[in-house]
Amino acid sequence: MMLKVKKISFSYQGKAILKNISFEVQKGHVLGLLGRTGVGKTTLLKVIKGLIDADSGEVFYKGEKILGPKDVLVAGHGEIQIVNQDFQLFEKLSIFDNIKHLLIQFEVDYQHKRTTQILKLCNLFKFKDRFPRELSGGQQQLIAIARALAKEPELILLDEPFSHLDNISKKEVKAVLQRIKEAYQTTFVFVTHDHNEALALSDELMVLDKGKIVQKGKPSFVFENPKNKVVAGLLGKEYLPKT
Repeated sequence: MMLKVKKISFSYQGKAILKNISFEVQKGHVLGLLGRTGVGKTTLLKVIKGLIDADSGEVFYKGEKILGPKDVLVAGHGEIQIVNQDFQLFEKLSIFDNIKHLLIQFEVDYQHKRTTQILKLCNLFKFKDRFPRELSGGQQQLIAIARALAKEPELILLDEPFSHLDNISKKEVKAVLQRIKEAYQTTFVFVTHDHNEALALSDELMVLDKGKIVQKGKPSFVFENPKNKVVAGLLGKEYLPKT
């Protein structure tokens, strides 16, 4: 099992953000976390990465327990990459150097080979000499994903990867993520409030509300069988209780 999240709870200033969250993700699968803003999706990614400590529960990556800031000097598991909403790009470096910079501990030949490989996979090679500010929001999202790929991670966490993108950019980002999954068997966990993206990209869908998992399963099953009004509303459907 690539990722196992076991009974995670987290609170902030006395308010419960995550409540007894448990799930597993197999290698090469995409888990979509669907929920409204403020339900704890981003917090859950930070717990998985090891950037914050949960109040209770455990997270395991390939069988290894992930330690949080209270147990390690540098927070964040090195083999798990996270792509934040703000992209965190080096604005004064070219697109090529944005990726190559992350490989400085390797030999120069490998730096160039790996960077070129990633840029081609992400449809960015033709922009390699440009700077982030010269590209669109969708292209900057792809740069952030390319940077996350630099050290060949097996698990990538994506925080709202489609927010603020137009439909054309969304389509390109989805296509690139699919190519990455096929090329490297990369495992993805991504959070979104857009049901269309969750349904299109996920192998499994998990719906969060008020810090709890309210439904999880195959996207098609969840879409056809929403458990309650919250799930139905997030999926753009009317809730019709079974009689």
